[in-house]
Formats: sequence, structure tokens, C-alpha cells
Amino acid sequence: ESTTVTPMPLYSNTVLIQRGCNRKCGFCKTQYMHMPPISTPVETVVKAINEAVNNGHADINLLAENSTEYGFEFKEDKCNLLDLLKRISRIQGIKSIALSGICLDELAQDSSLLEYIIQSELIYKLQLEVQSLIPNVRKKMRLTTSVMDVLEILKLLREKHIIGNVMVGYPGETSSEFNKQLQLLS
Repeated sequence: ESTTVTPMPLYSNTVLIQRGCNRKCGFCKTQYMHMPPISTPVETVVKAINEAVNNGHADINLLAENSTEYGFEFKEDKCNLLDLLKRISRIQGIKSIALSGICLDELAQDSSLLEYIIQSELIYKLQLEVQSLIPNVRKKMRLTTSVMDVLEILKLLREKHIIGNVMVGYPGETSSEFNKQLQLLS
């Protein structure tokens, strides 16, 4: 008796677009590990996505430690994350894009990028670095965006699937601050 094995359907492919971080937040391992940003060149990203699409992958995961710093170190071929996303969105055959490593403080300072992400029908999942929703902890972490602005951005992105990293138990954080943060996240 022979058994036919049906291959698993192809769903997604991951493309590394950036490693490292230039920020010096008061909690992150990268500042201790000296990990300067290194972005994958635009043409390399586009080629990898085209190959993925040609191999049946319609959902693309863009992987980064701090995607909002994409292209930071490029000297001649200036290209930032917004430019990269616009370029990727023109590739035929992509059904969805998941974007990781979005620094909420940097996103708050780039209204064009924020608006593009909100409006994009391709970008459906975001992995956000929220860090903390406690004002004095955010200050100790050297984060500049107010808690109200962070909450407003999260509200603007409510139509997207969001995975967020929120720090709890930061040195000096009180139980009442922890509970307040839980309340804000609910």
C-alpha cells in the first residue's frame, strides 16, 4: 500500500533586513554588546523577497532588531525603512508583510512612516518595542516619547496585529506602577 504525502503549504518566508541598534536605551543588551546597525542592502532584500515569492511564499516576515534604523549607516544609496517598505510593496505576489523590531520612540518621530504603516494593506503584523508605560521608568530608560503619545500610536495601529515588548520589573519600579502599567495595557 502506498501513501501519498501532501506537502505542507508555503505560508511565509523571513528576510533579515537589519541587525544591531544605534540607540542607547537604558535597558537593552545591544548597548553592552556594541552592536552597531547593519542593514541588508535594498537590492539584496528585494532579491530575497522575489525568490521567496517565486517559490510560493506570499507572506513575508521582515526581521530586524531595530527596523526603524534601517539604512541608518548607508552613505551613498540613502534608503530608510519607509523607502524599503514602498519598494517591497511593489513586488507582485506578496499577500502580507510582518515587520519586527519597530522602536516606538523612533516611530513616534517619523509621521510619514507611521502613516504609511497605518495605511498599508500589506503590513498586517507589527512587533513593537514599547519598553514601558511608566513615565519615570521611561525617563530612566532615556526614552523621549510620552506615555500618552505611546498610547495614541497604539490606538492608531489598532487595526494591525501587534506583538509588543513591554519591560516590567525595571529597577525602581513600584508595585503600584506595575499595576498601573497592566491597567493601561488592558
